Amino acid sequence: MVKTDRIAVFFIILAGLYYSWNAYVIPVRADEAFLFLKSTGYSWQTIAPASIMEFIIKGFTLLDSTSLNLRMPSIIFVSLSALLIFQHTFFLAGRNGAWFSMILFFVMPSVTYSYMSASSPSLFIFAAALYIYSMYMVQDEKDAHIKYYIWASIAQFLLISTHYTGILFIILPFIYLFFNKELIKNKKYMITAILGVCYTVILFLLHFLNVFDFFYKYPIYVTEKNLFIYLLLFIVYMPFFYIIFIAVKDRKIDDKVKFLFVSSVFLCVFSILFNLNPVHDIRFTAAFMVPAVILAGYFYEMYGYKILLAFITTILVIVSAYTNISKTSELTPKYMENTRLYESIRLSLQDLVSYGDSIYSFHAGLSSVLAYNSFPFVEACTLDECKGNAGVFISTKKEENLDKYFHDVKEVNIYRAMSLERKEITKLYFYNVNGLKTEHNKNNKFNVMP
Repeated sequence: MVKTDRIAVFFIILAGLYYSWNAYVIPVRADEAFLFLKSTGYSWQTIAPASIMEFIIKGFTLLDSTSLNLRMPSIIFVSLSALLIFQHTFFLAGRNGAWFSMILFFVMPSVTYSYMSASSPSLFIFAAALYIYSMYMVQDEKDAHIKYYIWASIAQFLLISTHYTGILFIILPFIYLFFNKELIKNKKYMITAILGVCYTVILFLLHFLNVFDFFYKYPIYVTEKNLFIYLLLFIVYMPFFYIIFIAVKDRKIDDKVKFLFVSSVFLCVFSILFNLNPVHDIRFTAAFMVPAVILAGYFYEMYGYKILLAFITTILVIVSAYTNISKTSELTPKYMENTRLYESIRLSLQDLVSYGDSIYSFHAGLSSVLAYNSFPFVEACTLDECKGNAGVFISTKKEENLDKYFHDVKEVNIYRAMSLERKEITKLYFYNVNGLKTEHNKNNKFNVMP
Protein backbone atom coordinates (compact mmCIF):
# COMPACT_ATOMS: atom_id res chain seq x y z
CA MET A 1 0.00 0.00 0.00
CA VAL A 2 2.81 2.41 0.92
CA LYS A 3 4.58 1.66 -2.35
CA THR A 4 1.44 2.34 -4.37
CA ASP A 5 0.91 5.64 -2.57
CA ARG A 6 4.48 6.68 -3.34
CA ILE A 7 4.08 5.82 -7.02
CA ALA A 8 0.89 7.89 -7.18
CA VAL A 9 2.60 10.84 -5.52
CA PHE A 10 5.51 10.50 -7.94
CA PHE A 11 3.08 10.46 -10.87
CA ILE A 12 1.33 13.59 -9.59
CA ILE A 13 4.69 15.33 -9.12
CA LEU A 14 5.68 14.46 -12.69
CA ALA A 15 2.37 15.85 -13.95
CA GLY A 16 2.97 18.99 -11.90
CA LEU A 17 6.45 19.41 -13.38
CA TYR A 18 5.10 18.95 -16.90
CA TYR A 19 2.44 21.60 -16.39
CA SER A 20 4.97 23.85 -14.65
CA TRP A 21 7.01 23.81 -17.84
CA ASN A 22 3.89 24.65 -19.85
CA ALA A 23 3.07 27.39 -17.39
CA TYR A 24 6.55 28.82 -17.92
CA VAL A 25 6.61 28.80 -21.74
CA ILE A 26 2.96 29.71 -22.52
CA PRO A 27 2.44 33.49 -22.42
CA VAL A 28 -0.07 34.93 -19.98
CA ARG A 29 -3.59 35.00 -21.45
CA ALA A 30 -6.08 37.83 -21.23
CA ASP A 31 -8.19 36.31 -18.44
CA GLU A 32 -5.06 35.61 -16.39
CA ALA A 33 -3.73 39.12 -16.94
CA PHE A 34 -7.07 40.51 -15.77
CA LEU A 35 -6.98 38.41 -12.58
CA PHE A 36 -3.35 39.35 -11.88
CA LEU A 37 -3.92 43.09 -12.33
CA LYS A 38 -7.08 42.95 -10.20
CA SER A 39 -5.42 40.86 -7.46
CA THR A 40 -2.39 43.11 -7.15
CA GLY A 41 -4.35 46.36 -7.39
CA TYR A 42 -2.63 47.62 -10.54
CA SER A 43 -6.02 47.82 -12.28
CA TRP A 44 -9.75 47.27 -11.72
CA GLN A 45 -9.58 48.81 -8.26
CA THR A 46 -13.18 49.95 -8.62
CA ILE A 47 -14.32 46.29 -8.50
CA ALA A 48 -14.57 44.64 -5.08
CA PRO A 49 -12.73 41.32 -4.52
CA ALA A 50 -14.75 38.47 -6.01
CA SER A 51 -12.76 35.36 -5.05
CA ILE A 52 -10.37 34.26 -2.33
CA MET A 53 -8.11 33.22 -5.23
CA GLU A 54 -7.31 36.89 -5.82
CA PHE A 55 -5.59 37.14 -2.42
CA ILE A 56 -3.69 33.89 -3.02
CA ILE A 57 -2.40 35.10 -6.39
CA LYS A 58 -1.40 38.41 -4.84
CA GLY A 59 0.69 36.55 -2.26
CA PHE A 60 2.42 34.45 -4.92
CA THR A 61 3.19 37.43 -7.15
CA LEU A 62 4.49 39.89 -4.55
CA LEU A 63 8.07 39.33 -5.67
CA ASP A 64 7.64 38.01 -9.20
CA SER A 65 4.93 38.33 -11.87
CA THR A 66 6.19 35.70 -14.33
CA SER A 67 3.71 33.33 -15.94
CA LEU A 68 5.02 30.39 -13.86
CA ASN A 69 4.65 32.22 -10.56
CA LEU A 70 1.21 33.46 -11.57
CA ARG A 71 0.05 29.91 -12.34
CA MET A 72 1.80 28.15 -9.46
CA PRO A 73 -1.25 28.23 -7.11
CA SER A 74 -3.33 26.44 -9.77
CA ILE A 75 -0.65 23.76 -10.24
CA ILE A 76 -0.51 23.17 -6.48
CA PHE A 77 -4.29 23.06 -6.02
CA VAL A 78 -4.95 20.67 -8.91
CA SER A 79 -2.10 18.39 -7.80
CA LEU A 80 -3.51 18.25 -4.27
CA SER A 81 -6.97 17.56 -5.69
CA ALA A 82 -5.61 14.57 -7.63
CA LEU A 83 -3.94 13.25 -4.49
CA LEU A 84 -7.17 13.56 -2.48
CA ILE A 85 -9.17 11.78 -5.18
CA PHE A 86 -6.58 8.99 -5.34
CA GLN A 87 -6.56 8.53 -1.56
CA HIS A 88 -10.34 8.63 -1.34
CA THR A 89 -10.83 6.02 -4.06
CA PHE A 90 -7.97 3.91 -2.67
CA PHE A 91 -9.79 3.84 0.67
CA LEU A 92 -12.96 2.67 -1.10
CA ALA A 93 -11.81 0.39 -3.88
CA GLY A 94 -8.08 -0.28 -3.69
CA ARG A 95 -5.23 0.41 -6.11
CA ASN A 96 -6.80 -0.17 -9.54
CA GLY A 97 -9.89 1.91 -8.86
CA ALA A 98 -7.78 4.70 -7.36
CA TRP A 99 -5.53 4.88 -10.42
CA PHE A 100 -8.52 4.93 -12.73
CA SER A 101 -10.22 7.75 -10.80
CA MET A 102 -7.04 9.82 -10.76
CA ILE A 103 -6.44 9.39 -14.51
CA LEU A 104 -10.10 10.16 -15.25
CA PHE A 105 -9.75 13.32 -13.16
CA PHE A 106 -6.58 14.42 -14.98
CA VAL A 107 -8.13 14.12 -18.46
CA MET A 108 -11.26 16.15 -17.75
CA PRO A 109 -11.24 19.31 -19.93
CA SER A 110 -11.75 21.83 -17.12
CA VAL A 111 -8.99 20.16 -15.08
CA THR A 112 -6.42 20.27 -17.87
CA TYR A 113 -7.29 23.94 -18.43
CA SER A 114 -7.13 24.81 -14.72
CA TYR A 115 -3.78 23.02 -14.31
CA MET A 116 -1.95 25.56 -16.48
CA SER A 117 -4.09 28.63 -15.94
CA ALA A 118 -4.12 31.27 -13.21
CA SER A 119 -7.82 31.06 -12.46
CA SER A 120 -10.32 30.42 -9.67
CA PRO A 121 -11.55 26.97 -10.90
CA SER A 122 -8.37 25.28 -9.62
CA LEU A 123 -9.06 26.40 -6.03
CA PHE A 124 -12.74 25.51 -6.44
CA ILE A 125 -11.82 21.99 -7.58
CA PHE A 126 -9.43 21.50 -4.66
CA ALA A 127 -12.01 22.74 -2.15
CA ALA A 128 -14.61 20.36 -3.61
CA ALA A 129 -12.22 17.38 -3.39
CA LEU A 130 -11.31 18.26 0.21
CA TYR A 131 -14.96 18.73 1.17
CA ILE A 132 -16.18 15.46 -0.36
CA TYR A 133 -13.28 13.53 1.20
CA SER A 134 -13.84 15.04 4.67
CA MET A 135 -17.62 14.64 4.65
CA TYR A 136 -17.32 11.05 3.45
CA MET A 137 -15.02 10.20 6.35
CA VAL A 138 -17.62 11.67 8.68
CA GLN A 139 -20.29 9.40 7.16
CA ASP A 140 -18.12 6.30 7.25
CA GLU A 141 -16.97 6.53 10.85
CA LYS A 142 -19.29 7.02 13.81
CA ASP A 143 -16.53 8.60 15.87
CA ALA A 144 -14.80 10.52 13.08
CA HIS A 145 -11.73 12.50 14.01
CA ILE A 146 -12.27 16.21 14.62
CA LYS A 147 -9.81 17.02 11.82
CA TYR A 148 -12.35 15.93 9.18
CA TYR A 149 -14.90 18.44 10.46
CA ILE A 150 -12.26 21.17 10.47
CA TRP A 151 -11.23 20.31 6.90
CA ALA A 152 -14.87 20.27 5.78
CA SER A 153 -15.45 23.67 7.37
CA ILE A 154 -12.36 25.15 5.67
CA ALA A 155 -13.45 23.64 2.34
CA GLN A 156 -16.92 25.18 2.72
CA PHE A 157 -15.40 28.63 3.17
CA LEU A 158 -13.12 28.18 0.14
CA LEU A 159 -16.03 26.99 -2.01
CA ILE A 160 -18.46 29.77 -1.21
CA SER A 161 -15.76 32.47 -1.37
CA THR A 162 -14.47 31.29 -4.77
CA HIS A 163 -17.65 31.03 -6.83
CA TYR A 164 -21.33 31.55 -6.10
CA THR A 165 -22.20 28.00 -7.26
CA GLY A 166 -20.37 26.81 -4.14
CA ILE A 167 -23.73 27.26 -2.42
CA LEU A 168 -24.64 23.79 -3.76
CA PHE A 169 -21.99 22.29 -1.46
CA ILE A 170 -23.43 24.28 1.45
CA ILE A 171 -26.87 22.79 0.78
CA LEU A 172 -25.55 19.23 0.29
CA PRO A 173 -25.20 18.16 3.98
CA PHE A 174 -28.83 19.17 4.60
CA ILE A 175 -29.98 17.21 1.54
CA TYR A 176 -28.18 14.12 2.80
CA LEU A 177 -30.07 14.25 6.09
CA PHE A 178 -33.10 12.88 4.19
CA PHE A 179 -31.06 9.73 3.45
CA ASN A 180 -29.33 9.37 6.79
CA LYS A 181 -31.48 10.85 9.58
CA GLU A 182 -29.12 9.54 12.25
CA LEU A 183 -26.74 12.38 11.35
CA ILE A 184 -29.14 14.87 12.99
CA LYS A 185 -27.88 13.51 16.31
CA ASN A 186 -24.28 14.20 15.29
CA LYS A 187 -23.57 17.62 16.80
CA LYS A 188 -20.28 18.06 14.98
CA TYR A 189 -21.93 17.32 11.64
CA MET A 190 -24.72 19.81 12.27
CA ILE A 191 -22.32 22.51 13.47
CA THR A 192 -20.23 22.03 10.32
CA ALA A 193 -23.33 22.32 8.12
CA ILE A 194 -24.55 25.43 9.96
CA LEU A 195 -21.08 27.03 9.67
CA GLY A 196 -21.42 26.74 5.90
CA VAL A 197 -24.68 28.67 6.08
CA CYS A 198 -23.01 31.31 8.26
CA TYR A 199 -20.20 31.75 5.71
CA THR A 200 -22.80 32.27 2.99
CA VAL A 201 -24.77 34.83 5.00
CA ILE A 202 -21.60 36.78 5.86
CA LEU A 203 -20.53 36.92 2.21
CA PHE A 204 -24.02 38.04 1.20
CA LEU A 205 -23.78 40.88 3.73
CA LEU A 206 -20.32 41.82 2.45
CA HIS A 207 -21.73 41.80 -1.07
CA PHE A 208 -24.39 44.37 -0.18
CA LEU A 209 -21.76 46.46 1.61
CA ASN A 210 -19.64 46.42 -1.59
CA VAL A 211 -16.75 44.77 0.26
CA PHE A 212 -16.99 41.47 -1.61
CA ASP A 213 -18.67 40.88 -4.98
CA PHE A 214 -20.44 37.55 -4.53
CA PHE A 215 -21.88 37.39 -8.05
CA TYR A 216 -19.03 38.96 -10.02
CA LYS A 217 -18.47 37.60 -13.53
CA TYR A 218 -14.86 37.41 -14.72
CA PRO A 219 -14.31 38.54 -18.33
CA ILE A 220 -13.68 35.42 -20.39
CA TYR A 221 -14.69 34.37 -23.88
CA VAL A 222 -18.40 33.86 -24.60
CA THR A 223 -19.19 31.40 -27.37
CA GLU A 224 -22.37 31.75 -29.39
CA LYS A 225 -22.26 28.16 -30.61
CA ASN A 226 -24.82 26.68 -28.23
CA LEU A 227 -24.94 23.32 -29.98
CA PHE A 228 -21.19 22.93 -29.47
CA ILE A 229 -21.55 23.73 -25.77
CA TYR A 230 -24.38 21.23 -25.26
CA LEU A 231 -22.43 18.50 -27.07
CA LEU A 232 -19.39 19.25 -24.95
CA LEU A 233 -21.44 19.07 -21.76
CA PHE A 234 -22.72 15.63 -22.75
CA ILE A 235 -19.13 14.46 -23.13
CA VAL A 236 -17.88 16.11 -19.93
CA TYR A 237 -20.61 14.45 -17.86
CA MET A 238 -19.88 10.96 -19.20
CA PRO A 239 -18.51 9.71 -15.83
CA PHE A 240 -21.79 10.80 -14.21
CA PHE A 241 -23.87 9.02 -16.85
CA TYR A 242 -21.71 5.93 -16.30
CA ILE A 243 -22.48 5.73 -12.58
CA ILE A 244 -26.19 6.30 -13.28
CA PHE A 245 -26.04 3.42 -15.77
CA ILE A 246 -24.48 1.15 -13.14
CA ALA A 247 -27.01 2.20 -10.48
CA VAL A 248 -29.97 1.52 -12.77
CA LYS A 249 -28.55 -1.79 -13.96
CA ASP A 250 -27.65 -3.02 -10.48
CA ARG A 251 -30.75 -1.49 -8.86
CA LYS A 252 -28.86 -1.08 -5.63
CA ILE A 253 -26.41 1.37 -4.09
CA ASP A 254 -24.17 0.13 -1.30
CA ASP A 255 -24.46 2.04 1.97
CA LYS A 256 -20.70 2.40 1.71
CA VAL A 257 -21.04 4.83 -1.19
CA LYS A 258 -24.53 6.24 -0.60
CA PHE A 259 -23.16 9.68 0.32
CA LEU A 260 -21.06 9.79 -2.86
CA PHE A 261 -23.99 8.73 -5.03
CA VAL A 262 -26.38 11.30 -3.51
CA SER A 263 -23.67 13.96 -3.86
CA SER A 264 -23.05 13.02 -7.50
CA VAL A 265 -26.72 13.21 -8.45
CA PHE A 266 -27.39 16.45 -6.58
CA LEU A 267 -24.25 18.29 -7.72
CA CYS A 268 -24.23 17.07 -11.32
CA VAL A 269 -27.94 17.69 -11.97
CA PHE A 270 -27.74 21.27 -10.72
CA SER A 271 -24.39 21.77 -12.47
CA ILE A 272 -25.98 20.70 -15.76
CA LEU A 273 -28.80 23.21 -15.18
CA PHE A 274 -26.22 25.97 -14.60
CA ASN A 275 -24.29 24.97 -17.70
CA LEU A 276 -27.35 24.96 -19.96
CA ASN A 277 -26.94 28.71 -19.81
CA PRO A 278 -24.46 29.32 -22.68
CA VAL A 279 -22.76 32.18 -20.82
CA HIS A 280 -22.00 30.15 -17.70
CA ASP A 281 -18.34 29.43 -16.97
CA ILE A 282 -18.02 25.68 -17.57
CA ARG A 283 -14.48 25.66 -16.19
CA PHE A 284 -15.94 25.03 -12.72
CA THR A 285 -17.62 21.80 -13.87
CA ALA A 286 -14.84 19.47 -12.67
CA ALA A 287 -15.54 20.41 -9.04
CA PHE A 288 -19.10 19.09 -9.26
CA MET A 289 -17.81 15.92 -10.91
CA VAL A 290 -15.49 14.96 -8.01
CA PRO A 291 -17.87 12.46 -6.32
CA ALA A 292 -18.80 10.97 -9.72
CA VAL A 293 -15.12 10.48 -10.60
CA ILE A 294 -14.49 8.73 -7.27
CA LEU A 295 -17.56 6.53 -7.76
CA ALA A 296 -16.42 5.68 -11.30
CA GLY A 297 -13.22 4.25 -9.82
CA TYR A 298 -15.19 2.30 -7.25
CA PHE A 299 -17.58 0.85 -9.87
CA TYR A 300 -14.63 0.09 -12.14
CA GLU A 301 -13.17 -2.08 -9.38
CA MET A 302 -16.53 -3.67 -8.54
CA TYR A 303 -18.15 -4.21 -11.97
CA GLY A 304 -15.51 -3.78 -14.65
CA TYR A 305 -16.87 -2.43 -17.97
CA LYS A 306 -13.29 -1.78 -19.02
CA ILE A 307 -14.10 -1.24 -22.71
CA LEU A 308 -16.81 1.30 -21.89
CA LEU A 309 -14.57 3.15 -19.44
CA ALA A 310 -11.65 3.10 -21.89
CA PHE A 311 -13.97 4.69 -24.47
CA ILE A 312 -15.06 7.41 -22.01
CA THR A 313 -11.45 8.16 -21.06
CA THR A 314 -10.35 8.34 -24.70
CA ILE A 315 -13.16 10.75 -25.58
CA LEU A 316 -12.27 12.97 -22.62
CA VAL A 317 -8.61 13.01 -23.65
CA ILE A 318 -9.51 14.09 -27.20
CA VAL A 319 -11.89 16.80 -25.97
CA SER A 320 -9.33 18.05 -23.45
CA ALA A 321 -6.67 18.30 -26.12
CA TYR A 322 -9.00 20.12 -28.49
CA THR A 323 -10.46 22.60 -26.03
CA ASN A 324 -7.14 23.47 -24.38
CA ILE A 325 -4.61 23.23 -27.21
CA SER A 326 -6.44 24.05 -30.43
CA LYS A 327 -6.30 27.72 -31.30
CA THR A 328 -9.62 27.42 -33.16
CA SER A 329 -11.57 25.93 -30.26
CA GLU A 330 -14.73 27.85 -29.40
CA LEU A 331 -13.72 27.50 -25.75
CA THR A 332 -10.33 29.14 -26.24
CA PRO A 333 -10.20 32.28 -24.06
CA LYS A 334 -10.50 35.46 -26.08
CA TYR A 335 -7.16 36.82 -27.34
CA MET A 336 -5.38 33.57 -26.43
CA GLU A 337 -4.51 32.91 -30.08
CA ASN A 338 -2.39 36.06 -30.16
CA THR A 339 -0.59 35.91 -26.82
CA ARG A 340 2.82 36.03 -28.52
CA LEU A 341 1.64 38.99 -30.55
CA TYR A 342 0.64 40.93 -27.43
CA GLU A 343 4.04 40.30 -25.89
CA SER A 344 5.63 41.75 -29.02
CA ILE A 345 3.57 44.93 -28.72
CA ARG A 346 5.58 45.84 -25.61
CA LEU A 347 7.98 48.07 -27.59
CA SER A 348 5.13 49.86 -29.35
CA LEU A 349 3.50 50.61 -26.01
CA GLN A 350 6.77 51.85 -24.53
CA ASP A 351 6.63 54.87 -26.85
CA LEU A 352 2.96 55.61 -26.19
CA VAL A 353 2.38 55.19 -22.47
CA SER A 354 4.18 56.51 -19.43
CA TYR A 355 3.82 56.15 -15.69
CA GLY A 356 0.30 57.11 -14.60
CA ASP A 357 -1.31 56.48 -18.00
CA SER A 358 -4.13 54.01 -18.69
CA ILE A 359 -4.76 51.54 -21.49
CA TYR A 360 -8.38 51.68 -22.61
CA SER A 361 -10.37 49.19 -24.65
CA PHE A 362 -13.96 48.11 -25.09
CA HIS A 363 -12.85 44.65 -23.87
CA ALA A 364 -11.46 44.10 -20.36
CA GLY A 365 -9.41 41.15 -21.56
CA LEU A 366 -7.66 43.09 -24.33
CA SER A 367 -6.71 46.05 -22.17
CA SER A 368 -5.57 43.66 -19.39
CA VAL A 369 -3.23 41.56 -21.53
CA LEU A 370 -1.70 44.69 -23.04
CA ALA A 371 -1.29 46.36 -19.64
CA TYR A 372 0.35 43.20 -18.30
CA ASN A 373 2.86 43.29 -21.17
CA SER A 374 3.74 46.94 -20.64
CA PHE A 375 6.53 48.17 -18.38
CA PRO A 376 5.95 49.62 -15.92
CA PHE A 377 2.46 48.19 -15.36
CA VAL A 378 -0.15 50.75 -16.39
CA GLU A 379 -3.81 50.72 -15.49
CA ALA A 380 -6.04 48.55 -17.69
CA CYS A 381 -9.45 50.11 -18.26
CA THR A 382 -12.76 49.90 -20.00
CA LEU A 383 -14.77 53.04 -20.57
CA ASP A 384 -16.83 52.53 -17.40
CA GLU A 385 -14.22 50.95 -15.12
CA CYS A 386 -11.23 53.23 -14.65
CA LYS A 387 -9.56 55.51 -12.11
CA GLY A 388 -7.40 57.39 -14.63
CA ASN A 389 -8.65 59.68 -17.37
CA ALA A 390 -5.86 59.71 -19.98
CA GLY A 391 -3.63 57.30 -21.88
CA VAL A 392 -3.99 55.08 -24.94
CA PHE A 393 -7.17 53.59 -26.40
CA ILE A 394 -6.66 50.33 -28.34
CA SER A 395 -9.16 48.72 -30.66
CA THR A 396 -9.21 45.85 -33.14
CA LYS A 397 -10.99 48.10 -35.64
CA LYS A 398 -10.87 51.73 -36.66
CA GLU A 399 -12.95 53.87 -34.31
CA GLU A 400 -14.75 56.97 -35.56
CA ASN A 401 -16.68 58.11 -32.51
CA LEU A 402 -14.22 58.09 -29.63
CA ASP A 403 -14.88 61.78 -29.08
CA LYS A 404 -18.11 60.64 -27.41
CA TYR A 405 -15.99 59.24 -24.59
CA PHE A 406 -12.90 61.51 -24.49
CA HIS A 407 -12.31 65.23 -24.83
CA ASP A 408 -9.15 64.76 -26.90
CA VAL A 409 -8.53 61.90 -29.37
CA LYS A 410 -5.61 61.41 -31.76
CA GLU A 411 -4.80 58.33 -33.84
CA VAL A 412 -1.09 57.62 -33.43
CA ASN A 413 -0.34 54.11 -34.70
CA ILE A 414 -1.64 51.03 -36.49
CA TYR A 415 -0.06 47.73 -35.50
CA ARG A 416 -0.21 44.94 -38.09
CA ALA A 417 0.83 41.32 -37.57
CA MET A 418 0.40 38.13 -39.56
CA SER A 419 -0.95 35.11 -37.69
CA LEU A 420 0.82 32.05 -39.12
CA GLU A 421 -1.70 29.64 -37.57
CA ARG A 422 -4.88 31.42 -38.63
CA LYS A 423 -3.24 32.89 -41.76
CA GLU A 424 -4.83 36.26 -41.23
CA ILE A 425 -3.63 39.77 -40.51
CA THR A 426 -4.34 41.19 -37.06
CA LYS A 427 -4.68 44.95 -36.80
CA LEU A 428 -4.67 47.04 -33.66
CA TYR A 429 -5.43 50.76 -33.75
CA PHE A 430 -3.78 53.00 -31.15
CA TYR A 431 -5.24 56.37 -30.11
CA ASN A 432 -3.85 58.91 -27.67
CA VAL A 433 -6.79 59.95 -25.52
CA ASN A 434 -7.23 62.48 -22.76
CA GLY A 435 -10.10 63.55 -20.54
CA LEU A 436 -12.43 60.59 -20.08
CA LYS A 437 -15.90 62.09 -19.87
CA THR A 438 -17.47 61.51 -16.47
CA GLU A 439 -20.83 60.37 -17.85
CA HIS A 440 -19.05 57.28 -19.23
CA ASN A 441 -17.04 56.52 -16.08
CA LYS A 442 -19.60 55.56 -13.48
CA ASN A 443 -17.79 52.42 -12.32
CA ASN A 444 -20.56 50.19 -13.66
CA LYS A 445 -19.72 46.53 -14.08
CA PHE A 446 -19.00 45.72 -17.70
CA ASN A 447 -21.03 42.91 -19.23
CA VAL A 448 -18.95 39.73 -19.13
CA MET A 449 -19.61 36.05 -18.61
CA PRO A 450 -19.60 34.18 -15.25
